[in-house]
Amino acid sequence: MIPTKKYEAGQYIIREEDTDKTMYIIMEGRVRVEAKDPASGEVVSLAELGPKDFFGETALLLDQPRNASVVALTPVEVYPISSKEMLADYVEIHPQFAMRMIMIMAKRVDQMKEAYLKTYGYLQYAKQILTSLHQKGE
Repeated sequence: MIPTKKYEAGQYIIREEDTDKTMYIIMEGRVRVEAKDPASGEVVSLAELGPKDFFGETALLLDQPRNASVVALTPVEVYPISSKEMLADYVEIHPQFAMRMIMIMAKRVDQMKEAYLKTYGYLQYAKQILTSLHQKGE
């Protein structure tokens, strides 16, 4: 079993765009997931996670750079999983984690869909207003 890692409040565990592929399971403490808004450059809080939650799975599973940063809100202890093989081994030892992971990932996809549809609706509304203003200006 790989030893856990500990982080202090305010310490970054991962940073957006890093190329490290380690996934983490939170054993103790709370973290904030945040990302830079490409339009404004502002850092936006995406989620707060606690014990039994995980992060970094996208980088591990899809072999991509980090799509968000994660900072400890309290002292945090995490279990690092640095390869797909380690994840498979962990799931074999803790089969209930596989179902939890699937449920959480499905929930995240649903939340992203809702956010997309909300943004799309705002864009369509803005388009209608601009079209109306343009027609009035002709």
